[in-house]
Amino acid sequence: MKPREEVKLALRNRLEKHGAMQDEIDQYMISLDEQMDAMMLDPTADKQFLGNTYKWWASLLTADEALMSLNEHTLPICLSMV
Repeated sequence: MKPREEVKLALRNRLEKHGAMQDEIDQYMISLDEQMDAMMLDPTADKQFLGNTYKWWASLLTADEALMSLNEHTLPICLSMV
């Protein structure tokens, strides 16, 4: 599995485990895709997402495969109600 897809799966599973509604999950996934695109376009060390820099995320997301299973690690999630 490509790292981008593994990150999305890990975060989706985390949201489901915490009882998020399907529409919240869908909105988060759209937002996550947009965030990942932004990190790829501007891989800077000045901005952060989920505790790591855009540069770190861009290097992970461009890898052919993940170095570790992200399902085995804790990833923070921030849901905001609009």
